[in-house]
Amino acid sequence: MKHILPRICGLICLCLILSALCSCSLTSRGRVPAEVKLDGVTYKTGFYGDLWPEGFEETGDAVKVRGIEYHRVKSDEYDLIHSFAGKRSCGVIYCRSDQYDDAERFYNNPENFVYYCRIKNPDKWTDVKLRGFDAETFDALSAFCAENEYDPLDKKHNEKIETVELPMPDFDKTPELVFFCVSTDGRFESYQGYEILASGDRLYFLFYYDFGHGENEKMLAVPVPAEFEAYLFDVLKENGIEYAYE
Repeated sequence: MKHILPRICGLICLCLILSALCSCSLTSRGRVPAEVKLDGVTYKTGFYGDLWPEGFEETGDAVKVRGIEYHRVKSDEYDLIHSFAGKRSCGVIYCRSDQYDDAERFYNNPENFVYYCRIKNPDKWTDVKLRGFDAETFDALSAFCAENEYDPLDKKHNEKIETVELPMPDFDKTPELVFFCVSTDGRFESYQGYEILASGDRLYFLFYYDFGHGENEKMLAVPVPAEFEAYLFDVLKENGIEYAYE
C-alpha cells in the first residue's frame, strides 16, 4: 500500500497538470466565445463575416476574462476589443453589442471596400488598386476558390477537385495574381491565399506546385470558369496589368 499511494498521487498530479495545459490551450487558441462581458458591457463577434482583422491597433492594458486576454482597439467609429483566441493568427475582434448591427451593415457594404490585385513573383509583389471591380463577381470568385482550394488535411476533398497539369510558370512573365479587398478604414481584409495564374489565353486557380524533387516540375491547377475569366481579363486590361498574362 505504501508503494501504491505515491504512484496514485503522482498520476493524479500528472492528470491535473495535463488538464490545466489542455484547458489553457483550448481557451487561448481554440475556443472563441461568441460574446464577452468587459467592465459590465457586452461585446459580440461575427459582424465582419469571413474577413480577417489586420489593420488595427490595440490600446491599454490587457483584461483577462475566463482565461482569455482582451485589449481595446483604437477606433473612432466603434467600441471594439481584440483577442488572440481562435485558430487564426490575427485573432478575433468584438464590437459593443449596441453597435453590432451598425458595424455589421458597414462591413457588409461593398461600397466600404477597396479592391486590389496583388502581382506576385518569388522576389517581390506589387498591389494595384483596381477601378470598377464588381463586388458580386469578387464574392463569387472567392467562393469558387474556397470550394476548389487544396487541403493538405483532407485527401477525399482533394480527390474530388478536377485539376489539370501545366508546366511550371516563368514568374517573371507570369506572376501569381491575388484579388483581395480591404475595408476603407483599413481594419479588415479578405483572405489573400487564392492565387490565379495565366497560361496562354486561359486563367487557372493554383491547386499546388509539384516540384517533383527537382525533376518533372509542374503546376496543378483548376481552370477558372469562363464567366470569371473574361471579366478578370477585362479588369486586368482596364487597370494596366496587361503584362501579367503575356
